[in-house]
Amino acid sequence: MTPVVRRLEPADVAALWSVPGATDHKYTRGVVGVVAGTPTFPGAAVLVTTAAVRTGPGMVRYGGPDDATRAVLAARPEVVPAAGRVQSWVLGPGVPAVPGPGDDPVDDGGQHERARAALAAAAATAATATDATTTDATPERVPAVVDAGALSLLPDRCPPSVVLTPHAGELATLLRAHGDDVTRTDVEAEPLRWARRAHEATGATVLLKGSATVVVGPEGAWSQADAPAWLATAGAGDVLAGILGTLLAAHAERVVREPGLAARLAAAAAVVHGLAAERANPGGPVAALDVADAVPGVVAELLAAR
Repeated sequence: MTPVVRRLEPADVAALWSVPGATDHKYTRGVVGVVAGTPTFPGAAVLVTTAAVRTGPGMVRYGGPDDATRAVLAARPEVVPAAGRVQSWVLGPGVPAVPGPGDDPVDDGGQHERARAALAAAAATAATATDATTTDATPERVPAVVDAGALSLLPDRCPPSVVLTPHAGELATLLRAHGDDVTRTDVEAEPLRWARRAHEATGATVLLKGSATVVVGPEGAWSQADAPAWLATAGAGDVLAGILGTLLAAHAERVVREPGLAARLAAAAAVVHGLAAERANPGGPVAALDVADAVPGVVAELLAAR
Protein backbone atom coordinates (compact mmCIF):
# COMPACT_ATOMS: atom_id res chain seq x y z
CA MET A 1 0.00 0.00 0.00
CA THR A 2 1.34 3.44 -0.93
CA PRO A 3 1.56 5.69 2.15
CA VAL A 4 -0.45 8.91 2.21
CA VAL A 5 2.72 10.93 2.82
CA ARG A 6 6.33 9.83 2.70
CA ARG A 7 9.49 11.33 4.19
CA LEU A 8 13.06 11.24 2.93
CA GLU A 9 15.83 10.37 5.36
CA PRO A 10 19.41 11.63 4.88
CA ALA A 11 20.41 8.28 3.33
CA ASP A 12 17.66 8.69 0.72
CA VAL A 13 19.01 12.12 -0.17
CA ALA A 14 22.55 10.79 -0.51
CA ALA A 15 21.32 8.05 -2.83
CA LEU A 16 19.72 10.68 -5.08
CA TRP A 17 22.83 12.88 -5.24
CA SER A 18 24.83 13.07 -8.46
CA VAL A 19 28.58 12.81 -7.80
CA PRO A 20 30.98 13.81 -10.61
CA GLY A 21 33.39 11.27 -12.01
CA ALA A 22 36.82 11.53 -13.61
CA THR A 23 35.40 12.10 -17.11
CA ASP A 24 32.88 14.81 -16.14
CA HIS A 25 33.27 18.46 -17.05
CA LYS A 26 31.25 21.59 -16.35
CA TYR A 27 28.73 20.94 -19.12
CA THR A 28 28.00 17.35 -18.05
CA ARG A 29 27.57 18.19 -14.36
CA GLY A 30 24.54 20.43 -14.91
CA VAL A 31 24.15 24.04 -15.98
CA VAL A 32 21.63 26.08 -14.01
CA GLY A 33 19.98 29.11 -15.61
CA VAL A 34 18.72 31.78 -13.19
CA VAL A 35 16.22 34.57 -13.81
CA ALA A 36 15.86 36.25 -10.42
CA GLY A 37 16.06 39.68 -8.84
CA THR A 38 15.28 43.15 -10.12
CA PRO A 39 16.84 46.60 -9.72
CA THR A 40 14.74 46.90 -6.53
CA PHE A 41 15.52 43.41 -5.21
CA PRO A 42 19.01 42.42 -6.44
CA GLY A 43 19.63 40.43 -3.26
CA ALA A 44 17.36 37.63 -4.45
CA ALA A 45 19.61 37.11 -7.46
CA VAL A 46 22.66 36.93 -5.19
CA LEU A 47 21.00 34.40 -2.89
CA VAL A 48 19.75 32.11 -5.66
CA THR A 49 23.02 32.08 -7.58
CA THR A 50 25.08 31.61 -4.41
CA ALA A 51 22.94 28.67 -3.29
CA ALA A 52 23.14 27.12 -6.73
CA VAL A 53 26.93 27.50 -6.91
CA ARG A 54 27.38 26.11 -3.39
CA THR A 55 25.26 23.04 -4.19
CA GLY A 56 27.75 21.96 -6.87
CA PRO A 57 26.65 22.39 -10.50
CA GLY A 58 29.00 22.62 -13.43
CA MET A 59 27.95 26.19 -14.15
CA VAL A 60 25.40 28.83 -13.20
CA ARG A 61 24.19 31.27 -15.84
CA TYR A 62 22.43 34.48 -14.81
CA GLY A 63 20.02 36.64 -16.77
CA GLY A 64 18.88 39.95 -15.35
CA PRO A 65 19.18 43.74 -15.34
CA ASP A 66 22.58 45.38 -15.08
CA ASP A 67 22.28 46.37 -11.40
CA ALA A 68 21.42 42.84 -10.34
CA THR A 69 24.09 41.35 -12.59
CA ARG A 70 26.77 43.52 -10.97
CA ALA A 71 25.62 42.43 -7.52
CA VAL A 72 25.71 38.77 -8.55
CA LEU A 73 29.20 38.99 -10.00
CA ALA A 74 30.52 40.88 -6.98
CA ALA A 75 29.31 38.04 -4.74
CA ARG A 76 29.89 35.09 -7.09
CA PRO A 77 32.45 35.69 -9.85
CA GLU A 78 31.96 32.08 -11.03
CA VAL A 79 28.50 32.95 -12.38
CA VAL A 80 28.31 33.45 -16.15
CA PRO A 81 26.17 36.48 -17.15
CA ALA A 82 25.51 35.24 -20.67
CA ALA A 83 22.88 33.27 -22.52
CA GLY A 84 23.54 29.68 -23.51
CA ARG A 85 22.37 26.13 -23.05
CA VAL A 86 21.08 25.26 -19.59
CA GLN A 87 19.85 22.04 -18.00
CA SER A 88 17.45 23.63 -15.53
CA TRP A 89 15.90 27.01 -14.82
CA VAL A 90 15.23 28.89 -11.59
CA LEU A 91 12.63 31.53 -12.39
CA GLY A 92 11.07 34.30 -10.33
CA PRO A 93 12.72 34.83 -6.92
CA GLY A 94 12.75 38.54 -6.14
CA VAL A 95 10.62 39.30 -9.20
CA PRO A 96 7.20 40.94 -8.68
CA ALA A 97 4.03 39.33 -9.95
CA VAL A 98 2.62 40.56 -13.24
CA PRO A 99 0.26 43.45 -12.42
CA GLY A 100 -3.44 42.73 -12.75
CA PRO A 101 -5.96 44.94 -14.55
CA GLY A 102 -5.96 48.37 -12.94
CA ASP A 103 -2.77 47.77 -10.94
CA ASP A 104 0.17 50.13 -11.13
CA PRO A 105 3.04 49.00 -13.37
CA VAL A 106 6.08 47.45 -11.73
CA ASP A 107 9.79 47.74 -12.49
CA ASP A 108 10.68 44.15 -13.31
CA GLY A 109 13.93 45.00 -15.13
CA GLY A 110 12.89 42.86 -18.09
CA GLN A 111 12.62 39.76 -15.91
CA HIS A 112 9.02 38.95 -16.85
CA GLU A 113 10.04 38.66 -20.49
CA ARG A 114 13.08 36.51 -19.66
CA ALA A 115 11.11 34.22 -17.34
CA ARG A 116 8.20 33.92 -19.75
CA ALA A 117 10.50 32.75 -22.55
CA ALA A 118 12.24 30.18 -20.34
CA LEU A 119 8.97 28.93 -18.89
CA ALA A 120 7.42 28.50 -22.33
CA ALA A 121 10.19 26.08 -23.25
CA ALA A 122 10.21 24.35 -19.85
CA ALA A 123 6.44 23.77 -19.91
CA ALA A 124 6.22 22.79 -23.59
CA THR A 125 5.03 19.38 -24.66
CA ALA A 126 5.81 17.60 -27.90
CA ALA A 127 2.43 18.72 -29.23
CA THR A 128 3.03 22.40 -28.55
CA ALA A 129 6.79 22.66 -29.03
CA THR A 130 6.91 21.33 -32.59
CA ASP A 131 5.46 23.09 -35.61
CA ALA A 132 2.99 20.61 -37.05
CA THR A 133 3.83 21.70 -40.60
CA THR A 134 7.48 20.68 -40.31
CA THR A 135 9.52 17.66 -39.30
CA ASP A 136 11.89 19.65 -37.09
CA ALA A 137 12.86 17.99 -33.83
CA THR A 138 11.09 19.12 -30.68
CA PRO A 139 13.13 21.78 -28.83
CA GLU A 140 14.80 20.40 -25.73
CA ARG A 141 12.69 20.70 -22.60
CA VAL A 142 14.47 21.16 -19.30
CA PRO A 143 13.17 21.20 -15.72
CA ALA A 144 12.34 24.47 -14.00
CA VAL A 145 11.82 25.86 -10.51
CA VAL A 146 9.06 28.48 -10.58
CA ASP A 147 8.90 30.83 -7.60
CA ALA A 148 7.47 34.18 -6.52
CA GLY A 149 6.65 36.48 -9.44
CA ALA A 150 7.10 33.77 -12.08
CA LEU A 151 4.08 31.95 -10.62
CA SER A 152 1.95 34.63 -12.27
CA LEU A 153 3.37 33.60 -15.67
CA LEU A 154 2.34 29.94 -15.59
CA PRO A 155 0.57 28.48 -18.61
CA ASP A 156 -2.65 26.55 -18.05
CA ARG A 157 -0.85 23.20 -17.80
CA CYS A 158 2.71 22.20 -16.97
CA PRO A 159 4.59 18.89 -16.95
CA PRO A 160 5.75 17.57 -13.55
CA SER A 161 9.31 18.57 -14.46
CA VAL A 162 8.16 22.12 -13.63
CA VAL A 163 8.33 22.55 -9.84
CA LEU A 164 6.32 25.33 -8.22
CA THR A 165 7.70 26.59 -4.88
CA PRO A 166 5.06 28.89 -3.36
CA HIS A 167 4.51 29.83 0.26
CA ALA A 168 0.94 29.59 1.58
CA GLY A 169 -0.11 33.04 0.41
CA GLU A 170 1.22 32.50 -3.09
CA LEU A 171 -0.45 29.11 -3.31
CA ALA A 172 -3.80 30.64 -2.31
CA THR A 173 -3.41 33.29 -5.03
CA LEU A 174 -2.57 30.61 -7.60
CA LEU A 175 -5.57 28.49 -6.64
CA ARG A 176 -7.96 31.45 -6.73
CA ALA A 177 -6.86 32.02 -10.31
CA HIS A 178 -8.02 28.44 -10.95
CA GLY A 179 -11.43 29.12 -9.41
CA ASP A 180 -10.89 27.89 -5.85
CA ASP A 181 -12.25 29.91 -2.93
CA VAL A 182 -9.24 29.59 -0.65
CA THR A 183 -7.23 31.88 1.62
CA ARG A 184 -3.74 31.76 3.05
CA THR A 185 -5.24 30.65 6.36
CA ASP A 186 -6.96 27.74 4.61
CA VAL A 187 -3.69 26.62 3.02
CA GLU A 188 -1.83 26.83 6.33
CA ALA A 189 -4.56 24.75 8.01
CA GLU A 190 -4.55 21.99 5.34
CA PRO A 191 -1.27 22.20 3.42
CA LEU A 192 -1.42 18.69 1.96
CA ARG A 193 -4.96 19.15 0.66
CA TRP A 194 -4.19 22.39 -1.12
CA ALA A 195 -0.79 21.33 -2.44
CA ARG A 196 -2.55 18.33 -4.00
CA ARG A 197 -5.18 20.61 -5.46
CA ALA A 198 -2.47 22.82 -7.01
CA HIS A 199 -0.81 19.78 -8.55
CA GLU A 200 -4.16 18.67 -10.00
CA ALA A 201 -4.93 22.16 -11.31
CA THR A 202 -1.57 22.81 -12.97
CA GLY A 203 0.02 19.41 -13.63
CA ALA A 204 3.24 20.73 -12.09
CA THR A 205 5.06 19.30 -9.11
CA VAL A 206 4.27 21.49 -6.10
CA LEU A 207 6.60 22.25 -3.18
CA LEU A 208 4.64 24.18 -0.57
CA LYS A 209 7.01 25.97 1.81
CA GLY A 210 6.25 26.04 5.51
CA SER A 211 7.40 24.73 8.89
CA ALA A 212 6.79 21.35 7.30
CA THR A 213 7.52 21.45 3.59
CA VAL A 214 4.97 19.50 1.56
CA VAL A 215 5.83 18.18 -1.91
CA VAL A 216 3.20 16.70 -4.23
CA GLY A 217 3.88 15.07 -7.59
CA PRO A 218 2.28 12.43 -9.81
CA GLU A 219 3.60 9.59 -7.66
CA GLY A 220 2.47 10.89 -4.27
CA ALA A 221 3.40 13.29 -1.50
CA TRP A 222 6.35 13.95 0.79
CA SER A 223 6.54 15.97 3.99
CA GLN A 224 9.88 17.23 5.30
CA ALA A 225 10.37 18.96 8.64
CA ASP A 226 14.16 19.04 8.81
CA ALA A 227 14.65 22.78 9.41
CA PRO A 228 14.84 24.77 12.64
CA ALA A 229 12.21 27.46 13.16
CA TRP A 230 15.01 30.02 12.75
CA LEU A 231 14.88 29.33 9.00
CA ALA A 232 11.68 31.40 8.73
CA THR A 233 13.67 34.40 7.52
CA ALA A 234 13.86 36.63 4.46
CA GLY A 235 15.68 35.06 1.53
CA ALA A 236 15.46 31.47 2.77
CA GLY A 237 13.14 30.54 -0.09
CA ASP A 238 15.60 31.97 -2.60
CA VAL A 239 18.28 29.66 -1.21
CA LEU A 240 15.95 26.66 -1.49
CA ALA A 241 15.24 27.55 -5.13
CA GLY A 242 18.97 27.60 -5.92
CA ILE A 243 19.55 24.23 -4.25
CA LEU A 244 16.64 22.66 -6.11
CA GLY A 245 17.68 24.16 -9.44
CA THR A 246 21.06 22.45 -9.11
CA LEU A 247 19.52 19.07 -8.26
CA LEU A 248 17.20 19.30 -11.27
CA ALA A 249 20.08 20.25 -13.59
CA ALA A 250 22.16 17.28 -12.44
CA HIS A 251 19.32 14.89 -13.35
CA ALA A 252 17.74 16.92 -16.16
CA GLU A 253 17.16 14.19 -18.73
CA ARG A 254 15.71 11.78 -16.17
CA VAL A 255 13.50 14.47 -14.63
CA VAL A 256 11.89 15.14 -18.00
CA ARG A 257 11.55 11.42 -18.71
CA GLU A 258 10.45 10.18 -15.26
CA PRO A 259 7.36 12.04 -13.98
CA GLY A 260 7.90 11.32 -10.29
CA LEU A 261 11.58 12.20 -9.99
CA ALA A 262 11.12 15.97 -9.65
CA ALA A 263 9.10 15.53 -6.46
CA ARG A 264 11.75 13.30 -4.87
CA LEU A 265 14.45 15.81 -5.76
CA ALA A 266 12.31 18.65 -4.38
CA ALA A 267 11.97 16.77 -1.10
CA ALA A 268 15.74 16.17 -1.11
CA ALA A 269 16.37 19.88 -1.62
CA ALA A 270 14.15 20.61 1.39
CA VAL A 271 16.20 18.19 3.51
CA VAL A 272 19.51 19.80 2.52
CA HIS A 273 18.04 23.28 3.05
CA GLY A 274 16.93 22.38 6.56
CA LEU A 275 20.15 20.64 7.53
CA ALA A 276 22.17 23.61 6.20
CA ALA A 277 20.16 25.99 8.37
CA GLU A 278 20.96 23.93 11.46
CA ARG A 279 24.62 23.61 10.50
CA ALA A 280 24.95 27.38 9.89
CA ASN A 281 24.32 28.16 13.57
CA PRO A 282 23.11 25.23 15.70
CA GLY A 283 20.33 26.32 18.04
CA GLY A 284 20.41 29.99 17.06
CA PRO A 285 19.39 32.51 14.40
CA VAL A 286 20.54 32.17 10.83
CA ALA A 287 20.63 34.43 7.79
CA ALA A 288 19.81 33.15 4.32
CA LEU A 289 23.33 33.64 2.94
CA ASP A 290 24.75 31.68 5.88
CA VAL A 291 22.43 28.80 4.96
CA ALA A 292 23.73 28.81 1.38
CA ASP A 293 27.31 28.80 2.61
CA ALA A 294 26.60 25.76 4.84
CA VAL A 295 25.32 23.63 1.96
CA PRO A 296 28.70 22.17 0.81
CA GLY A 297 29.42 20.79 4.28
CA VAL A 298 25.97 19.21 4.50
CA VAL A 299 26.40 17.56 1.12
CA ALA A 300 29.83 16.23 2.06
CA GLU A 301 28.44 14.70 5.27
CA LEU A 302 25.53 13.09 3.43
CA LEU A 303 27.82 11.57 0.82
CA ALA A 304 30.38 10.36 3.37
CA ALA A 305 27.65 8.35 5.09
CA ARG A 306 26.35 6.57 2.00
